[in-house]
Amino acid sequence: MYGGPFGLMQKRLMEIVIVLPALAFVGALSGCRDGAPAGTSPAASRPVHYACAAHPLVVSREDGACGECGAALVAQKSVGTYLCVDHFESAGVLPGACGKCGKLLVAIPNVNMWKCTRHPEVMLDGGSACPVCESSLVEVMVGKVWVCTRSLEETLGKEGASGLTALRLQGNGLGFNTEELGFGEGDCGKCGRELLEVTVQVPHGDHNPRHGGVFRMAPDNWHHLEVVAPREGLLRVYFFDNYTRPLEASGFSARYLRATFDEKDGFVDGAEAFELKPSSAAGCLEAAVPDFSFPLHLVIKVVLGGKEERFDFTLRKLGSAAAAPSQPRRLEDSLVIPASAAGIVSELSSRDERVQVLLREQDYKRLFLPAFEAKALALALEKKMAPGEPADRKRGLGRAVKEVVRGAWLLDHFGDQGDRTEVLQQYDVFSSGVKALKALYPAPSDGD
Repeated sequence: MYGGPFGLMQKRLMEIVIVLPALAFVGALSGCRDGAPAGTSPAASRPVHYACAAHPLVVSREDGACGECGAALVAQKSVGTYLCVDHFESAGVLPGACGKCGKLLVAIPNVNMWKCTRHPEVMLDGGSACPVCESSLVEVMVGKVWVCTRSLEETLGKEGASGLTALRLQGNGLGFNTEELGFGEGDCGKCGRELLEVTVQVPHGDHNPRHGGVFRMAPDNWHHLEVVAPREGLLRVYFFDNYTRPLEASGFSARYLRATFDEKDGFVDGAEAFELKPSSAAGCLEAAVPDFSFPLHLVIKVVLGGKEERFDFTLRKLGSAAAAPSQPRRLEDSLVIPASAAGIVSELSSRDERVQVLLREQDYKRLFLPAFEAKALALALEKKMAPGEPADRKRGLGRAVKEVVRGAWLLDHFGDQGDRTEVLQQYDVFSSGVKALKALYPAPSDGD
């Protein structure tokens, strides 16, 4: 592991993907267990908390005055985006306490961005198509926080840190000390620098269907369902958590009833129930639907937490017949890490060659594909260093891995901007690290 500030950053920022739990526009919530201690009921997780408008970190269970400025505290919104200052993965859509440390959650502002549902690392301010797979982007809600660039500069360099607009994480905390983090504009409480505004994804910010069906949130505000008819006569149900990450459907018990819709009484349940069973297409439950026609009114009953919950759905069109991956993955998740250090370096070298090809073709939007995989390979190589290795060799490895990780960040950042000058400069950082790692672990000769 690295020492100093970079060690802190690598621990939390090594996953280059901006996916903290995303919260958002959830309308009419009946309670949320996000961020609440285990075993807390939805009703118990809805206390009224008070905060200072000028000092967002000042949150109290009691009405009163701000200890910083003396202004009267105001009740937090009943629904919003709330994060723990020390554990960003502990988040909620309602005022509450962190399930890890008990601190009261702090409200943060929200903004809209555009995301690829197949490649969560693609998060753009605008646009219509994913640069990786060309599928349509969907609008999601993300949160805004303010961070001190001092720690970032060790990883990204001064220019990279100052130009950063999004922290790319995967469900982990930021890795900053509380004093280096703000929930509003201002200066760092530790060094006095002006804080940098960045976006993070936060729970429930992405309620876009993944299969062209109808998406619903369960009463527990954690489970989510998508119901879709991929073709005539077939019904499928997919399950997701509060981050819209797929859940294995075989662990759920569900059935459906055909229904009719009455303008006065609403849904009228049919008499016969049909069991939904695990599908050969992994990741969902399915059942046949006789006498299929649109609009298709259905009552889905699912056992969640030992209680059967009811969901009313009306399907008006066919969804996607193709089964999407059972888990949206970061690009590096599918990467096979070789067992030997020499094998890792060989794979790392091939990613470097791919980056060079994209540079020649000026295809900067796709640089993050091989760059992120190179980052994962470099970090895996670091773990191969034996404890008894000489100190200078350990330092050399640390510097080289740091250059690859930093270079991957910056190739992605400036590649998104299409800034050729910066991209070429940051490739020098990236390639320097690759060359150093190849020198530390030279390829075996044919006679070896």
